[in-house]
Amino acid sequence: MTIMLHTCCAPCLSGSIHYFMEEGVDYSVFWYNPNIYPEDELNKRYHTLLGFGMDIGSSIISGCGMDNKEYSKMIGCYLFDGTAPEDLFLVLRSRCDICYYVRMRACAMMAKKSGSEGFSTTLLLSRYQKHDRIRMVGESIEDEMDIDFFYMDLRRYWNRSLDESRRYRLYRQRYCGCELSLRESIAGIDQKGPKTP
Repeated sequence: MTIMLHTCCAPCLSGSIHYFMEEGVDYSVFWYNPNIYPEDELNKRYHTLLGFGMDIGSSIISGCGMDNKEYSKMIGCYLFDGTAPEDLFLVLRSRCDICYYVRMRACAMMAKKSGSEGFSTTLLLSRYQKHDRIRMVGESIEDEMDIDFFYMDLRRYWNRSLDESRRYRLYRQRYCGCELSLRESIAGIDQKGPKTP
């Protein structure tokens, strides 16, 4: 089996890869995260992932498309105007749903382009992400694009990601990624635990 793996950050990849090694799944690492704010945070996460990729012998495929300004505008339209771009056909409940959709849809497109059998995401490692919503969005994209979404509960590898982060000295972020999550982190608003995705 071959999948295109949307990767949110190096720490989440460091834990997730143990599942794929154990299951004998071939994966390609796909980076596409226009949600991350500000730019220096985006660069920290991206360069940490590149370095980790070199350490484990994995190349990183970088997606292109919207930048953070376009992403933020889209979120603003949805949250404050009650509108959403036409391609967001889902019944989206929150900014997180939009974020999952934008990133995983880009991954699904790359999966089809590369001939992968399906797609998934390292977001499924996090204890703090909304697994039911990720699954719903992923399955909707599966229907839309006619390519398999692979859901697996990777949270059992969470402690492995902590160990691997220390081993490889990976940068671990303190908030999920978007500007609103940064503001919540600064304000001390509870995001269901540590501000690491």
